[in-house]
Amino acid sequence: LNISDVIFVVGINHQLTNMSTYSSMSIYDATYFWGVNEISNTQMKNTSWKYIYNINKNEKEKNLLPYIYVYEIRRDCMNIINCLQVPYIPNSENKAVIPISDPIVITERMYNNPITNVGPYLSDVILPVIVHLRKKN
Repeated sequence: LNISDVIFVVGINHQLTNMSTYSSMSIYDATYFWGVNEISNTQMKNTSWKYIYNINKNEKEKNLLPYIYVYEIRRDCMNIINCLQVPYIPNSENKAVIPISDPIVITERMYNNPITNVGPYLSDVILPVIVHLRKKN
């Protein structure tokens, strides 16, 4: 993830669909397998509205939007809501960083299906869509 890159993650808040009691999305360093930042299902709520406010929505679309989350992943989230920052320079407040040269991994987790009391089956969940935008040289 370069300094000017933006990654959009569009997914389903599976806690709201009763597929899990808890959901999260995390950012890991792919070289060292350590996590540096994450959001939970409570932070996913109502994040899709920011990106579609000018679209004329029918009732079916309006009913689906609360279940969809949209989050940006950036190196600098200054003044951006729905943004998960990936630090690359350690400081006194944050020593967990991902250097620019290391690839990142985005994980989505769903814990404890309330009916089966285990994680949901892969076939029962809708996987997130990830869009990586990079400035052209």
